[in-house]
Amino acid sequence: MSKSQKIELSIIALAAIIFLTVFLNLKNLHIKFYNKTGEDIDSLVVGDTYIGQIKKDSSTEFINFKGLLFDSGFPREKITAIINKKKLHHINGSWCASGRKMVTEGEIIYDIQIDSDKNGNPYLNLQNPYQ
Repeated sequence: MSKSQKIELSIIALAAIIFLTVFLNLKNLHIKFYNKTGEDIDSLVVGDTYIGQIKKDSSTEFINFKGLLFDSGFPREKITAIINKKKLHHINGSWCASGRKMVTEGEIIYDIQIDSDKNGNPYLNLQNPYQ
């Protein structure tokens, strides 16, 4: 095999790898999170995915998820973060399972906010104003 044939074969193999990587990556769920809490977020975890820190008024890049469970359009997965040295959770209550659906493809953007329940306890609230 000549040197030019080896180079040509290498270029074809590299192009195939890039195409497969892009194709497989596009089929996953991509989520971006904006920190609208007014505070720095530390140790954000969504489902089984550790995201880490998001500075106040900034965002993550799009994060690749194999899939997340949703209920009536809202994430059903466990979501936690530390804000001002206090661990906060996302309240994901639902009355029945009829609206549950595993989402494995697409692109979603969420604003992370802090709200309080009727007793004044803070919790994480995800809003999707970009749909």
